[in-house]
Amino acid sequence: ASAGWAVVAGDLVTVEASQLTETTGENTSMVVPGSEMCTLRITDLATGEEAEEPLDLDCSMVRGLQASPDGSQAAVAYESSRSSRTLDLPEVRLAVIDLPDGAVRQDQLLGHNIDCRAGGCSPDAQPVDYRGMAWDDASTLRVAMVDLAARFGDLIVQTVTVG
Repeated sequence: ASAGWAVVAGDLVTVEASQLTETTGENTSMVVPGSEMCTLRITDLATGEEAEEPLDLDCSMVRGLQASPDGSQAAVAYESSRSSRTLDLPEVRLAVIDLPDGAVRQDQLLGHNIDCRAGGCSPDAQPVDYRGMAWDDASTLRVAMVDLAARFGDLIVQTVTVG
């Protein structure tokens, strides 16, 4: 496993999600699709200490990761490894994790990873495609998604209060 991408919070903490890579040539490799492991690798830049924390979530793939402005938390957008309890649809969820111990502070449904633009979806489905997130401050996140029920895939920006 190798670090796939990193987010730096302030100047104190680096947070990474792990990804598997495979060799594609003599000096090249690629990320194995769907291999984004549900593990955080946390590095304290002041001390150099590293910790790897598996996420205590029902997670099959990390879709996004963003450290809070003060480095005390990380927001993790992920696909759940189980379908919604009421629908047979894959869930896209948002969790807020305390750093460095990895304790789950908050976990909520963002929507379902299914495209309904051609029709045929349950009226209870919330079809979205996660695109990104940003912290406004230590207690507010903005999450960008595409509405996969809208004909032209409208952009949704959802504000999430942490706490």
